[in-house]
Amino acid sequence: MENGPCRLLSDGITTEYNPYGWNEVSNMIWLDQPAGTGYSMGKHEHSLTEVRDDLYNFLQAFFHHFPEYNRNFHLAGESFAGHYIPVIGDKILQENKRMHQGSPSMWKSMSTPPEQRIDFRGMAIGNGDTDNPHSAPYMAEMAMASGAVNRTTYQQMLASVDSTTELMLRCTAILGNLKQPASLFTAPETCLDANLEYMMNFLAPVEATGRNIYDLRLNGTYNFTRYINFLNNATIMNTLGAVKKWKPINYRVTLDLYFDDTYRIYNPQVERVLEAGVKVLIYAGDKDHLCNWLVNDAWTKRLQWSGAQQFVHKPLELYQAGTEEAVGEMRRTQNLAFVRVYNAGHLVPHDQPKNSLVIIEQFLNGNMFASA
Repeated sequence: MENGPCRLLSDGITTEYNPYGWNEVSNMIWLDQPAGTGYSMGKHEHSLTEVRDDLYNFLQAFFHHFPEYNRNFHLAGESFAGHYIPVIGDKILQENKRMHQGSPSMWKSMSTPPEQRIDFRGMAIGNGDTDNPHSAPYMAEMAMASGAVNRTTYQQMLASVDSTTELMLRCTAILGNLKQPASLFTAPETCLDANLEYMMNFLAPVEATGRNIYDLRLNGTYNFTRYINFLNNATIMNTLGAVKKWKPINYRVTLDLYFDDTYRIYNPQVERVLEAGVKVLIYAGDKDHLCNWLVNDAWTKRLQWSGAQQFVHKPLELYQAGTEEAVGEMRRTQNLAFVRVYNAGHLVPHDQPKNSLVIIEQFLNGNMFASA
């Protein structure tokens, strides 16, 4: 659907070559995670710590069997991957450091294969949700700037910013002190209140207009019917070795992780990755409302790291990346880059396939940072 080697045609069964698949510039692994999403199976995970550890163990197993791919390794994801990517990147660095120091793993057993350092070079997050508790003012600004709401509604949204932000930050603090993961049935009342305030004040006004909150140029919701039918076709499932039906959302996984994790902040993990010298790309399509470019621009400027002051004072510059027309705007310094992608919603590789390939190629080869 987005950045793979094939595109699915409207008949729901025929595919064609995608010249803008990211596999054009890199070997790729697409992973259904957390366990239970997509075709994936496994023990149900209740927290991002469990998700992180399972993903790390998968990478260790994969590189044990295919060591030739453990080179110049990058992580990438979008949306809630704004949580997943920083924690697995941070985990890789922690485990690499432990192995370098010669310390044993607390998880290692006689039956597991030898550990190996993962050659982790970069991570990219598209339209990510990394620091939701500070997002309210930028949600209001995006709704107004896009023309999705009128000035009266905008003023009402602004009036709710302080109280909603306070609730979300209180929820963040409470979650940080829990001994067990929260769920729909065990979530602290403050977090339930924060979630309700956020949705009613900053999502509902836009949804009430009929706009698609993932792409404000569209009305209604995305139609994924052809993808669902394709992935649940018996021949396709058999070819892929899938044993369970594919669903766009696993509500059990969603409800568990949503209430335990949505209002946690993952800036510290990004900061540690940056301080380790690993490349970080944050990009965002500028027609998305849910995880919009203003939110992403703002949280990258709040990061506390050695290049922070230099990054904050860099202006957004036109980003052409060797193309005839502008791809978007970019702020970059040292090993951090933020890109606003023009004319794309939540799904940048879907909406701007050619430009997304240009962006990811320049990120992978380091040219994006060459003159930073």
